[in-house]
Amino acid sequence: MSERKIFKVIKNIPEENVVVMEDRGEADLTRQLEEKDKLIQELRMRIRDMLMISEQHRSILGDEITDRKRLQQEVKDLKVQMSEYLSVRVDSTRKSGA
Repeated sequence: MSERKIFKVIKNIPEENVVVMEDRGEADLTRQLEEKDKLIQELRMRIRDMLMISEQHRSILGDEITDRKRLQQEVKDLKVQMSEYLSVRVDSTRKSGA
């Protein structure tokens, strides 16, 4: 009769108050697969992040290369202008007799 009362008490407990204990051990294959699936998902997210960073880096590098080529061309143009300016100045100085 005592067991019957315990059963009734347990039976009347609301479901949200019941705590289910994990009875699977570390050797349980289903649990190991679930953990591996979580790890695989996390690694996929990290790989995706790394690919995005790589793409951004490639884009930034492309912009830097373009800027560098533009600046190198500007330097060449300025050297030509400076050379022409000095050439004209030297020629005008020679013509003036100084």
